[in-house]
Amino acid sequence: MHKGIESLEAQREKVLEAMRTIRAMRPGAVSEQMLKVKHKGKKKPVLRGPYYLWQYYEQGKPVRQRLRSAQDVARAREEVANYKRFIALCKEFEALTRRLGELERKDTAEVEAVKRGASRAVQLDDLLDLRGNLFRADERLYHGRIALL
Repeated sequence: MHKGIESLEAQREKVLEAMRTIRAMRPGAVSEQMLKVKHKGKKKPVLRGPYYLWQYYEQGKPVRQRLRSAQDVARAREEVANYKRFIALCKEFEALTRRLGELERKDTAEVEAVKRGASRAVQLDDLLDLRGNLFRADERLYHGRIALL
């Protein structure tokens, strides 16, 4: 197995393990509101609050819930942060899986070429390593092409 493939599989397992550690999550955000309250006989309204609100969108419609205690606010903020972390981990997992598929397809194509008995040469620009740099091809240069290893 290709060393790059093993590395990507190990990174994917770390991402999955990080996902497993998330015990609770919720989408949205926690916001703080101050309400203006008019008092009898006063010109300027008085600010009351803060009042905390958890809000998110479900099927395009806003959903809001008042958070009444400090524990509810702390728990909601932690769960919202967990949700954002989960989404970031999902994106990382998707990118790693995509890259893993690319490497496996490349390895499969190279194995198939060898199985066909192909001694054909590969163009120099076809051999890019994982970082996009060219392999040290000058040592294997044969009539302007690189022979398959």
